[in-house]
Amino acid sequence: MKKQYHLENGVDRANIKRNWELVVGKNAAAYTERIYFRDRTMVVHLRSSVLRHELTGQRKKLIYRINEQVGRNIIDEIILR
Repeated sequence: MKKQYHLENGVDRANIKRNWELVVGKNAAAYTERIYFRDRTMVVHLRSSVLRHELTGQRKKLIYRINEQVGRNIIDEIILR
């Protein structure tokens, strides 16, 4: 059971990375350098401080949209760097 849970999380996380553009839009996705996960936290590295500031105000909305896309609560927090 534990192996299946980790496999599902891995697949969900890959889907989140692949569909990041659908969540934030094409222009914002173009400024994304790297996405990775630590437990239930998603860490996103951005090249634009202006975009980082804008998305910081929308973190709750982003978490909701990401979890909705996956179909379950996999992300509790987003860190924008």
